[in-house]
Amino acid sequence: MVDFVSPRTLALGLTASALLACTVDGVDASRAADREAYLISLSQQGKDPRAALGACAQIVSESLRGECVALLARDLVATGADAWGACRGLQPGEWRDLCSFEAIDGDGEFGDDVAARCVHTGAYQQRCLAHVLSRHSKREWAILKPGDEDAMVRWLDLKVREYGVGSEGPQLVRELAGRAVADRALTADPARDFDPEDCGALSADLCRSAFRAYVGELSHRPGFGDACRGGGRPKNMRAEGIPAWSPGVVDDVESVVGEFCRRTTGRSL
Repeated sequence: MVDFVSPRTLALGLTASALLACTVDGVDASRAADREAYLISLSQQGKDPRAALGACAQIVSESLRGECVALLARDLVATGADAWGACRGLQPGEWRDLCSFEAIDGDGEFGDDVAARCVHTGAYQQRCLAHVLSRHSKREWAILKPGDEDAMVRWLDLKVREYGVGSEGPQLVRELAGRAVADRALTADPARDFDPEDCGALSADLCRSAFRAYVGELSHRPGFGDACRGGGRPKNMRAEGIPAWSPGVVDDVESVVGEFCRRTTGRSL
């Protein structure tokens, strides 16, 4: 799936900075009151989400109130509050779409009923469906037995159609199948190189996706940056548990590792 900065995090940083930079001088009473209510809501996030929602409700501006509730949706879910209802009560538009996405994603559930709600997330619909299917796949294939790879891919193909994922479906199947195989390989023995046999019955294309997922998981480990700064030399890579080669899977391991190095450290090998 496509990596992204959470819209919630981005909006919070931009709007909070803009609000804090404002002065009350020259601003009408309504805008000043909205600003105060917004800041009160921010101060309550993570502490008392229901009180934060009450502060959002005091905001007159439809746009700012929508943003306020959208930024709060995940916290509301965590407390068992009706985040979905709060989001759907907003004025139609981008903030209601984002809020609805955050409510679904924060809930962490999956299935046809959950996927059906994604239609209410506007521009976030495909991301919503991808996340729902990812959670479903992790549960369905939490234990992927050798020989079950074909069955898993067929199941994923079926689910992307049932969920209505659309044109991104084939790429999502590759990523989720690859991730399941990578997780299995890492669980079995995280200290050895990725091997074609780890892929079982996967096609060569899906096996390469599994290798990418394997390196992606390793990139979250503390020592990955050290291997990147070491120039990707096999000795440095192996010292951090990163495959220095993987014959039969990918021809150029360095390019795959280099991609994750750029993501992790901002520099190439």
